[in-house]
Amino acid sequence: MAVNPLEQYFRKPAVYVDLPSKGNYYKTKPTLSVDGELAVYGMTAKDELVLKNPDALLNGQGVITVLQSVCPDILNQSEIPIPDFNSILIAMRIASYGKELDYQITCQECSHADTVSFDLYEVLATTEFLEPEYIVNLDTGVKVYVGPTTVATQNKASMGQLEQGRLLDLINSDVDSEDKIHKFSKIFEKLTGITFDIVQDGVRYVKLPDENETVVNNIAHIKEWLSNINKTEYEQISTLVTEINLIGTNLKYDHSCTSCQHINSGQIEFDPTSFFA
Repeated sequence: MAVNPLEQYFRKPAVYVDLPSKGNYYKTKPTLSVDGELAVYGMTAKDELVLKNPDALLNGQGVITVLQSVCPDILNQSEIPIPDFNSILIAMRIASYGKELDYQITCQECSHADTVSFDLYEVLATTEFLEPEYIVNLDTGVKVYVGPTTVATQNKASMGQLEQGRLLDLINSDVDSEDKIHKFSKIFEKLTGITFDIVQDGVRYVKLPDENETVVNNIAHIKEWLSNINKTEYEQISTLVTEINLIGTNLKYDHSCTSCQHINSGQIEFDPTSFFA
């Protein structure tokens, strides 16, 4: 195939970002710069159209498609850990629209709305990094090696929660009480399954306390095991996975309302429909 003479005018990396994972927790480690940073490109016009497609956003595929475009040095974007995902979204926003983010904060006291400008480079500067490994030591001697949840599982969870929310809206006063109880039970069961999937995704492998220190990394075996351990053991694993997912950029803010001076605390929400508007 002939070389495209326009190739020299293709977009170039616009931002280099430190990943909270430092490139760990991927099956295939991303290609990073000599400084250990990931190159992030600005979005194309096609990428912006994808983010405006409600169906693509709802099933999570739209975000994955755009990530393939803006961070091609990650081989499989579905493997991106949640802490890295947040940093990449911020870098993607900077690369496409600049470092300033105008964000609306509605006062919890007087309902006055202020538009606050955040410097996204300053947000990225708050990045905290993940440890190379995290271990849950159970009383049985079993060691559980855990990590962050991936974007693919998070998308699946978000879709499931949305679907169950819609089902809840459909349960109205016309449904008899017995039918309501049955439907609520089904919804609760599915939501529990979503939480379980997030925890399972965070388990990398399990090491047994035998003389060979047998390593179990079969997903089916781990899933069956998680379904049959006691509540305390499960919560130890779940708690650490949740804590790991929260490591990364600090998105919290404290804003004084310009109308009543009430201090509003919250965090920047990553809604693709508005974050990339």
